Amino acid sequence: MPDTECALDGRCDWDATRCVQSAASCAASIAREGKRVLTSDGQCRWVAQSDTTCREKPEFASSLCEFSGDCHAKGGFCVPQSDSDCRKAWICRSTGRCHFDPTLNACVARVQADCKRSELCQLQSRCILEDGRCTVGADVDCRQSEACARAGRCHRLGPRCVIQSPVDCAKSQVCRDFGQCSFEDGYCVAKTRADCAGSLYCQTRGWCKTDGTSCVADPAICGTKERCVPGAKRPTPAVESSGTRSGPRSPDP
Repeated sequence: MPDTECALDGRCDWDATRCVQSAASCAASIAREGKRVLTSDGQCRWVAQSDTTCREKPEFASSLCEFSGDCHAKGGFCVPQSDSDCRKAWICRSTGRCHFDPTLNACVARVQADCKRSELCQLQSRCILEDGRCTVGADVDCRQSEACARAGRCHRLGPRCVIQSPVDCAKSQVCRDFGQCSFEDGYCVAKTRADCAGSLYCQTRGWCKTDGTSCVADPAICGTKERCVPGAKRPTPAVESSGTRSGPRSPDP
Protein backbone atom coordinates (compact mmCIF):
# COMPACT_ATOMS: atom_id res chain seq x y z
CA MET A 1 0.00 0.00 0.00
CA PRO A 2 1.45 3.36 -0.91
CA ASP A 3 1.71 5.97 1.79
CA THR A 4 -1.66 7.70 1.55
CA GLU A 5 -0.62 11.08 2.98
CA CYS A 6 2.07 11.43 0.31
CA ALA A 7 0.51 9.70 -2.70
CA LEU A 8 -2.95 11.22 -2.34
CA ASP A 9 -2.40 14.55 -0.61
CA GLY A 10 1.20 15.46 -1.38
CA ARG A 11 2.01 15.44 2.35
CA CYS A 12 5.50 14.03 1.87
CA ASP A 13 7.54 16.26 4.20
CA TRP A 14 7.99 15.58 7.91
CA ASP A 15 7.99 18.42 10.45
CA ALA A 16 8.79 16.25 13.53
CA THR A 17 5.14 15.61 14.44
CA ARG A 18 3.21 15.15 11.20
CA CYS A 19 3.35 14.96 7.42
CA VAL A 20 2.94 18.33 5.70
CA GLN A 21 2.55 19.38 2.09
CA SER A 22 4.28 21.90 -0.14
CA ALA A 23 4.16 22.77 -3.81
CA ALA A 24 7.35 20.76 -4.33
CA SER A 25 6.16 17.67 -2.47
CA CYS A 26 2.82 17.76 -4.27
CA ALA A 27 4.52 17.87 -7.67
CA ALA A 28 6.87 14.97 -6.85
CA SER A 29 4.63 12.84 -4.66
CA ILE A 30 3.73 10.06 -7.09
CA ALA A 31 5.33 8.67 -10.24
CA ARG A 32 2.98 9.43 -13.13
CA GLU A 33 3.13 11.46 -16.31
CA GLY A 34 1.42 14.82 -16.07
CA LYS A 35 1.52 17.88 -13.86
CA ARG A 36 0.37 17.93 -10.24
CA VAL A 37 0.04 21.21 -8.35
CA LEU A 38 -0.98 22.49 -4.94
CA THR A 39 -4.11 24.60 -5.45
CA SER A 40 -5.22 27.64 -3.47
CA ASP A 41 -7.72 25.53 -1.50
CA GLY A 42 -4.93 23.29 -0.19
CA GLN A 43 -5.65 20.34 -2.46
CA CYS A 44 -2.99 18.46 -4.43
CA ARG A 45 -4.54 18.14 -7.91
CA TRP A 46 -3.71 16.90 -11.40
CA VAL A 47 -3.91 19.48 -14.19
CA ALA A 48 -6.40 18.51 -16.92
CA GLN A 49 -8.46 20.18 -19.62
CA SER A 50 -10.67 17.17 -20.44
CA ASP A 51 -12.14 14.08 -18.81
CA THR A 52 -9.94 11.97 -21.10
CA THR A 53 -6.83 13.00 -19.16
CA CYS A 54 -8.46 11.98 -15.87
CA ARG A 55 -9.61 8.62 -17.19
CA GLU A 56 -6.65 7.71 -19.37
CA LYS A 57 -4.96 4.55 -18.15
CA PRO A 58 -1.13 4.62 -18.30
CA GLU A 59 0.83 1.43 -18.89
CA PHE A 60 1.25 -0.58 -15.66
CA ALA A 61 -0.83 1.89 -13.65
CA SER A 62 -4.42 2.79 -12.89
CA SER A 63 -6.09 5.93 -14.20
CA LEU A 64 -6.62 8.87 -11.87
CA CYS A 65 -10.30 7.98 -11.96
CA GLU A 66 -9.58 4.41 -10.81
CA PHE A 67 -6.99 5.51 -8.25
CA SER A 68 -8.46 8.55 -6.51
CA GLY A 69 -11.93 9.00 -8.00
CA ASP A 70 -10.78 12.10 -9.91
CA CYS A 71 -12.78 11.26 -13.03
CA HIS A 72 -13.80 14.70 -14.32
CA ALA A 73 -11.99 17.82 -15.54
CA LYS A 74 -13.36 20.87 -13.77
CA GLY A 75 -11.71 24.26 -13.46
CA GLY A 76 -8.57 22.89 -15.09
CA PHE A 77 -8.09 19.96 -12.68
CA CYS A 78 -9.20 16.34 -12.28
CA VAL A 79 -11.80 16.04 -9.50
CA PRO A 80 -14.54 13.61 -8.40
CA GLN A 81 -18.16 14.65 -8.90
CA SER A 82 -20.17 12.00 -7.08
CA ASP A 83 -20.14 9.32 -4.39
CA SER A 84 -20.01 6.79 -7.23
CA ASP A 85 -16.68 8.18 -8.44
CA CYS A 86 -15.23 7.74 -4.95
CA ARG A 87 -16.71 4.32 -4.20
CA LYS A 88 -15.36 2.75 -7.38
CA ALA A 89 -11.82 3.98 -6.74
CA TRP A 90 -8.84 2.53 -4.88
CA ILE A 91 -9.04 5.47 -2.47
CA CYS A 92 -12.28 4.06 -1.04
CA ARG A 93 -11.14 0.45 -0.63
CA SER A 94 -7.78 1.40 0.76
CA THR A 95 -8.31 4.58 2.78
CA GLY A 96 -12.05 4.71 3.47
CA ARG A 97 -12.57 7.91 1.46
CA CYS A 98 -15.81 6.73 -0.16
CA HIS A 99 -17.95 9.88 -0.24
CA PHE A 100 -17.81 13.00 -2.40
CA ASP A 101 -17.47 16.31 -0.57
CA PRO A 102 -18.71 19.08 -2.91
CA THR A 103 -17.09 21.77 -0.76
CA LEU A 104 -13.62 20.25 -1.10
CA ASN A 105 -14.25 18.64 -4.51
CA ALA A 106 -12.59 15.56 -3.05
CA CYS A 107 -13.33 12.08 -1.74
CA VAL A 108 -13.55 11.88 2.06
CA ALA A 109 -14.46 9.37 4.78
CA ARG A 110 -17.88 10.39 6.09
CA VAL A 111 -19.00 7.61 8.45
CA GLN A 112 -17.17 5.28 10.83
CA ALA A 113 -18.01 2.29 8.63
CA ASP A 114 -15.90 3.78 5.82
CA CYS A 115 -12.82 3.46 8.00
CA LYS A 116 -13.73 0.08 9.45
CA ARG A 117 -13.94 -1.46 5.96
CA SER A 118 -10.69 0.07 4.70
CA GLU A 119 -7.27 -1.50 4.27
CA LEU A 120 -5.88 1.27 6.49
CA CYS A 121 -7.95 -0.19 9.31
CA GLN A 122 -7.05 -3.81 8.59
CA LEU A 123 -3.32 -3.24 8.10
CA GLN A 124 -2.49 -0.11 10.11
CA SER A 125 -5.32 0.13 12.70
CA ARG A 126 -6.41 3.49 11.28
CA CYS A 127 -10.06 2.76 12.03
CA ILE A 128 -11.27 6.00 13.68
CA LEU A 129 -12.98 8.72 11.65
CA GLU A 130 -11.53 12.19 12.18
CA ASP A 131 -11.92 15.24 9.92
CA GLY A 132 -12.80 13.18 6.86
CA ARG A 133 -9.88 10.76 7.24
CA CYS A 134 -9.20 7.48 8.98
CA THR A 135 -6.79 7.70 11.90
CA VAL A 136 -5.45 5.69 14.83
CA GLY A 137 -7.32 5.99 18.14
CA ALA A 138 -4.67 5.01 20.72
CA ASP A 139 -1.41 3.14 21.31
CA VAL A 140 -3.34 -0.05 21.98
CA ASP A 141 -4.70 0.04 18.43
CA CYS A 142 -1.16 0.16 17.09
CA ARG A 143 0.05 -2.65 19.33
CA GLN A 144 -2.70 -4.90 18.00
CA SER A 145 -2.01 -4.08 14.35
CA GLU A 146 -0.24 -5.99 11.61
CA ALA A 147 2.04 -2.97 11.21
CA CYS A 148 3.31 -3.52 14.77
CA ALA A 149 3.89 -7.25 14.35
CA ARG A 150 5.45 -6.90 10.92
CA ALA A 151 7.36 -3.63 11.05
CA GLY A 152 7.52 -2.50 14.70
CA ARG A 153 5.09 0.39 14.27
CA CYS A 154 3.53 -0.03 17.73
CA HIS A 155 2.94 3.53 18.98
CA ARG A 156 0.50 6.25 17.96
CA LEU A 157 1.82 9.54 16.62
CA GLY A 158 -0.81 11.80 15.07
CA PRO A 159 -2.97 9.80 12.68
CA ARG A 160 -0.69 6.78 12.40
CA CYS A 161 1.45 4.12 14.05
CA VAL A 162 5.22 4.61 14.27
CA ILE A 163 8.35 2.97 15.66
CA GLN A 164 9.55 4.50 18.93
CA SER A 165 11.99 2.12 20.62
CA PRO A 166 14.53 -0.69 20.14
CA VAL A 167 11.97 -3.09 21.62
CA ASP A 168 9.57 -2.34 18.75
CA CYS A 169 12.21 -3.41 16.23
CA ALA A 170 13.45 -6.42 18.20
CA LYS A 171 9.97 -7.95 18.32
CA SER A 172 9.13 -7.35 14.65
CA GLN A 173 9.01 -9.64 11.66
CA VAL A 174 11.52 -7.47 9.77
CA CYS A 175 13.98 -8.26 12.57
CA ARG A 176 13.39 -12.01 12.38
CA ASP A 177 13.40 -12.18 8.59
CA PHE A 178 15.74 -9.40 7.46
CA GLY A 179 17.86 -8.61 10.54
CA GLN A 180 16.46 -5.06 10.87
CA CYS A 181 16.58 -5.24 14.66
CA SER A 182 18.31 -1.99 15.64
CA PHE A 183 16.42 1.26 16.24
CA GLU A 184 17.90 4.38 14.62
CA ASP A 185 16.26 7.75 13.95
CA GLY A 186 12.77 6.30 13.95
CA TYR A 187 13.55 3.28 11.79
CA CYS A 188 14.34 -0.42 12.14
CA VAL A 189 17.71 -1.07 10.50
CA ALA A 190 20.30 -3.83 10.28
CA LYS A 191 23.03 -1.95 12.12
CA THR A 192 25.35 -4.73 13.24
CA ARG A 193 26.55 -8.08 12.00
CA ALA A 194 24.78 -9.65 14.98
CA ASP A 195 21.47 -8.24 13.69
CA CYS A 196 21.98 -10.05 10.40
CA ALA A 197 23.43 -13.27 11.86
CA GLY A 198 20.20 -14.14 13.65
CA SER A 199 17.92 -13.51 10.68
CA LEU A 200 16.08 -15.97 8.47
CA TYR A 201 17.73 -14.56 5.37
CA CYS A 202 21.18 -15.16 6.83
CA GLN A 203 20.31 -18.82 7.32
CA THR A 204 18.65 -19.29 3.92
CA ARG A 205 20.36 -16.79 1.60
CA GLY A 206 23.64 -15.88 3.21
CA TRP A 207 22.64 -12.26 3.94
CA CYS A 208 24.81 -12.26 7.04
CA LYS A 209 26.68 -8.93 7.04
CA THR A 210 25.44 -5.35 7.10
CA ASP A 211 26.04 -2.38 4.84
CA GLY A 212 24.98 -0.10 7.70
CA THR A 213 21.23 -0.25 7.23
CA SER A 214 20.45 -3.55 5.48
CA CYS A 215 21.75 -7.11 5.54
CA VAL A 216 23.64 -8.10 2.39
CA ALA A 217 25.01 -11.33 0.99
CA ASP A 218 28.34 -12.29 2.57
CA PRO A 219 30.76 -13.63 -0.10
CA ALA A 220 32.61 -15.59 2.57
CA ILE A 221 29.66 -17.92 3.12
CA CYS A 222 27.62 -17.35 -0.03
CA GLY A 223 28.83 -20.58 -1.63
CA THR A 224 27.17 -22.62 1.09
CA LYS A 225 23.69 -21.16 0.49
CA GLU A 226 21.68 -22.38 -2.50
CA ARG A 227 19.77 -19.10 -2.92
CA CYS A 228 22.67 -16.74 -2.24
CA VAL A 229 23.64 -14.12 -4.82
CA PRO A 230 26.86 -12.21 -4.00
CA GLY A 231 26.11 -8.55 -3.23
CA ALA A 232 22.34 -9.08 -3.02
CA LYS A 233 20.25 -7.35 -0.39
CA ARG A 234 16.63 -6.66 0.41
CA PRO A 235 15.20 -4.38 -2.33
CA THR A 236 13.93 -1.63 -0.02
CA PRO A 237 12.53 1.41 -1.90
CA ALA A 238 13.44 4.98 -0.97
CA VAL A 239 10.08 5.35 0.78
CA GLU A 240 7.98 2.49 2.06
CA SER A 241 5.17 2.29 4.52
CA SER A 242 6.68 -0.37 6.76
CA GLY A 243 8.95 2.01 8.67
CA THR A 244 12.18 0.34 7.54
CA ARG A 245 14.82 1.96 5.38
CA SER A 246 17.80 1.44 3.11
CA GLY A 247 19.03 5.03 3.17
CA PRO A 248 18.25 8.51 4.49
CA ARG A 249 14.60 9.58 4.30
CA SER A 250 11.94 11.29 6.33
CA PRO A 251 9.96 9.36 8.95
CA ASP A 252 6.94 7.58 7.68
CA PRO A 253 3.37 8.37 8.44
